[in-house]
Amino acid sequence: MRKIYFVSTGRCGTMRLAEILRNYLSEDCYYITHQMKMSRVSNIIGNIMYYCGQWEWMKNKLHQTIIKNSKGKVFISTDPLISMIIPRKCIIDNDTHIIHIVRNKEEFAESFFRISRNRFMSFIAHNLVPFWQLGIWPLENVFNRNINLKYKRLWENKNKWFRKMYQENSHYENILMKDLFKKDEFNSLLRRHLDVDVFVSAGDLKVKSNNTK
Repeated sequence: MRKIYFVSTGRCGTMRLAEILRNYLSEDCYYITHQMKMSRVSNIIGNIMYYCGQWEWMKNKLHQTIIKNSKGKVFISTDPLISMIIPRKCIIDNDTHIIHIVRNKEEFAESFFRISRNRFMSFIAHNLVPFWQLGIWPLENVFNRNINLKYKRLWENKNKWFRKMYQENSHYENILMKDLFKKDEFNSLLRRHLDVDVFVSAGDLKVKSNNTK
């Protein structure tokens, strides 16, 4: 079964990406998800493993839970919360494709801070949930006036980690967010990783899923 993971730090347009894929790809053949039941737990465990080492048995268990509903369809995840728990056996599987999306660091830090203030659940996660993000202490989002500097460091650490862990994948690809949502590049990306001719319109690629920018 082909599995395609769009990994990212978050705030990279992945919600809209999932919406576009659902609109253009048949649900009879593709199982597409942005966030699911195990996402938040996977995010915390993935961040803990960043510091404590990789627990492949845990990754395998989470992975099996995450893909079980795909039922033989091509599995596509745009979920940033599971970006750090892809097991090694999946990484080296030729049927796995890993697409690493990178947003401009300054824009990411600003957007990350903004969503932590504009959405109640995000505010709770960023301030009260230990290991919700790398290197961020509980309540630091509220009291640290230089929190954007720490979000930039988080950006550096996660993107470095993604490259280190996933470039072994035979279909690994790194793409800038600003390029991803260009019509020609988007359609070319789908041809490379799905082997299908899908022509997503420029208009659909300009639509945003939320107003947090």
